[in-house]
Amino acid sequence: YLLSGGMALSEMVVSLASNPYFSAGFGLFGVGTVAAVGRAAAQVATEGFRRHMITTIQVPCNDKAYHWVLDWISREAAKTSQHLAVRTDWEEEDGGHVTAKYILEPSPGIHVFRWGGAWVKLDRIREQQQVDVIGGVPWETITLTTLGRRRPLLLKMLDEARKDVLERHAGLTMTYGSSGSDWRELCQPQQARPLDTVVLEEGVAEKLAADCKQFLTSGSWYKQRGIPHRRGILLHGPPGCGKTSVIVALAGHLGLGISILS
Repeated sequence: YLLSGGMALSEMVVSLASNPYFSAGFGLFGVGTVAAVGRAAAQVATEGFRRHMITTIQVPCNDKAYHWVLDWISREAAKTSQHLAVRTDWEEEDGGHVTAKYILEPSPGIHVFRWGGAWVKLDRIREQQQVDVIGGVPWETITLTTLGRRRPLLLKMLDEARKDVLERHAGLTMTYGSSGSDWRELCQPQQARPLDTVVLEEGVAEKLAADCKQFLTSGSWYKQRGIPHRRGILLHGPPGCGKTSVIVALAGHLGLGISILS
């Protein structure tokens, strides 16, 4: 019985193998299976390569570092890029004369440049359907990508952008205005005003500056006692007596910006 059953099974296999319809279907099934397995393997390999052999940093437009990075990259990538965008800045010269300055920066899209001995891909994406609710401009992101495990290289680029903006703003006073939950620059940075250019009673400016310096360095004292690190100074007097001038000069003396809240 076992022998006859085995012969019947072998005869059935031979019969199916000689059937052209079955052979074609089985062949297509095999090809489809191999293709599916190959596709899945390629996806796994690609994802593994992307995770372990590609380093990426993304900077959204609502991050403080976005404009730093964009300005710095504009000087690095725009040197060789053929696809550029124009940004216009207004500058006020001596005597109140205003001039326009055109800044070339990489346009939205993909750009490749070399920095620090490595090739870096810049992908500037501008969303058409999504808008920054604070600035009212299209949402943008900057993605920096390089081959290899080169996280220190991209972090160094961010640090270079930070140092660059600090150097360019050294000796300048920034003015910010509240916009929703964020602060935005209201105007171009102005040259810091010396404290001795403000006419006050003798010793008042020096006393005010010393008090502010002591406050700025006493954060740990407030923290240890659970007291909010805040200090308010009331300047009063008729219009034109120098209140705003004192604020501007004090900010320049301390190397701080001015934030306007109204």
